[in-house]
Amino acid sequence: MTDSNTSSFDLREHARRRPGMYIGGIDARALHQLFFEALDHAIDEAVIGRCDQIGITLLPHNQAVIQDNSLGLPIIHVDRENMSMMEAVLERSGIFRDPHGEYEATGSSFGAGLRAVNALSSEMRVENRHNGQLWAKTYHEGLPDGPLQQIASVPESEHGLKLTFTPDFSILEPNPFDFERIVARCRELAYLIAGLKITIRDERTTPFQERVCFAPDGLKTWVQDLNRSALPIYDMVHIKQPLLIPVSENQQYKCQVEFAYQCTNHSSQTNVLSFVNRIETSKGGTHLAALKAGIVGALNEQLVSHGIDSQLDWQAIAHRLSAVIVLHHPDPQFDSAMKPHMVNLEVFGPIADLAFTSLWRQIESMKSDVRNRFFDHFLSHNTSNSPDSAV
Repeated sequence: MTDSNTSSFDLREHARRRPGMYIGGIDARALHQLFFEALDHAIDEAVIGRCDQIGITLLPHNQAVIQDNSLGLPIIHVDRENMSMMEAVLERSGIFRDPHGEYEATGSSFGAGLRAVNALSSEMRVENRHNGQLWAKTYHEGLPDGPLQQIASVPESEHGLKLTFTPDFSILEPNPFDFERIVARCRELAYLIAGLKITIRDERTTPFQERVCFAPDGLKTWVQDLNRSALPIYDMVHIKQPLLIPVSENQQYKCQVEFAYQCTNHSSQTNVLSFVNRIETSKGGTHLAALKAGIVGALNEQLVSHGIDSQLDWQAIAHRLSAVIVLHHPDPQFDSAMKPHMVNLEVFGPIADLAFTSLWRQIESMKSDVRNRFFDHFLSHNTSNSPDSAV
């Protein structure tokens, strides 16, 4: 990592004048977006495998602490900014041009959100354990109180970043942090990143509240939890695979798809969730459409291959299946700024093929009596014989 991999953009004044462009407003929702922007740095480190524990503490007087066990922020000097990389991330936005492609999986730029959090906090203290040293710096309204301080030597086993910040309620509306809202998002993140443990502690109450979010098997754990009120009728399908997506004759890019699904006896609601780079795509998109098409296509071709003259559509399957799909994409395209629907057409074919193959192989592995019951489970509730309505 060198200073040639960074570019500078001073957004402090802009963020303070127009917070809506960074956190979507000044209300309670925006307050929590500010919190999640601070959390996202640790989450990015977890996505690339450099962090597996995050501690969150909500303190009186609207103060929050986020601490992780990442490798910390680099202290190398950035010549162009005449400061360390740690300071550049917090004061110059420190946008990291990632030569090794590590952060492509996160869907974000290295440290890009921390500058906005710093700018919109009345006070922010950063403690950075990196390469056996503890470094610290304090800011008010995004401006440093003094130089970067080298506090002490620490064991090499102690590493990570600790952010302690108070939102600036001269800009934001004076709303408290919502413990349950933060827990809900952390639970979601723990499902999305297998093995990540997030501990949330609320010290504003007596007695203190504490929740731990941990999903050892990630999406598999999530689907199991979605199926708590339903009876699975066969083993879960879980796929996590890198993909090479062609965009032209001589050009392609890397992404990664992960999905898990399991057929059940019945559910009162459709438990099908989709995400792109940890962002929920509530209206789906090409990645989810591909998963649906692959599942429906595999079932229908299996029916044909076993001499069954009937076809299923997605509606016949949706209430009998729990599924989660996550696409890690370097340049996702959405149909609006709210990002509810992904529109990258080129990912459809590879994901659909993968979904088709995964279910086809599972059905092929079933004994004949199990397979017949599997087919009957869907056919007994089928209301359409038209393959045109597959998804």
